[in-house]
Amino acid sequence: MIPRIKSVSPLPDFMLSVSFDDGKHVLYDVKEDFSLPGYSALRDVYGLFGQVQLDKSRTCVYWNEDIDLPSDTLYEYGREASEELPFAFCVFFRRLCRWRNTRCRFAYV
Repeated sequence: MIPRIKSVSPLPDFMLSVSFDDGKHVLYDVKEDFSLPGYSALRDVYGLFGQVQLDKSRTCVYWNEDIDLPSDTLYEYGREASEELPFAFCVFFRRLCRWRNTRCRFAYV
């Protein structure tokens, strides 16, 4: 059975946070795919990585017609995410919140 994606969010350092219908939550490192044809555009084209979208069938995430990742790849090769974000991400988000003058709602802050 093909895993269905519930939500996807871009994170710093070309990471994706992906939640599935079965409750599994993974972090997927897209940098490992930069050697694949077309994927280097995610690094080279400013802002493209942040435009990640979920397709209508919820079995794929994509950026444009040339760059996509199937849900089974994300499910199998993504690292299990804990309930709390890793410390490095929290430090990044805390600084971002300060820069934007907003209240931060992340662990370790």
